Amino acid sequence: MKLSGIIPSDEQLKLIQGVEGELLRRKRTGRISGIIALAVAVLQVMLVAIEKDYITNIGNFFNNLIHFRFDGLIGPDGIPIPQLTGMLVLAASVGTYFLFRWTNFMLKESEEPFRYTFWIKPFEPVKLFQVIINQINKIKKKIKKRFLCYIYLYFFTLEI
Repeated sequence: MKLSGIIPSDEQLKLIQGVEGELLRRKRTGRISGIIALAVAVLQVMLVAIEKDYITNIGNFFNNLIHFRFDGLIGPDGIPIPQLTGMLVLAASVGTYFLFRWTNFMLKESEEPFRYTFWIKPFEPVKLFQVIINQINKIKKKIKKRFLCYIYLYFFTLEI
């Protein structure tokens, strides 16, 4: 094997650098678009919260929570149950996402090698199946003998 076959040529290095540059550019563009999408989503949620007067309900909820008035947390003085359910689901989703990001759980799972493994155990015929086959063969022999006997009797016992 020649050393020149192992070391990439100038053209191959330029192609590799071009691919690397393209991947880095996509990574930056993806990060920027993710930040923009998140900002727009937060802005939309804030606009709806202000429009529907959710901010007042949330304020009453935390005010009752701070002053230990637990009877006013949910209901007319606090947050209605559907809004509380939505907030809990949203908080749990965001918390789970940031927990996975903080622990690098998703990155570890994606970098773990995946192998296709399988094996075939040696084939051992089933004993019961073998017994059945032997019985069938015996029955075939008996049927064949009887058939030959019937043919013999039919042809040689004819009265002419």
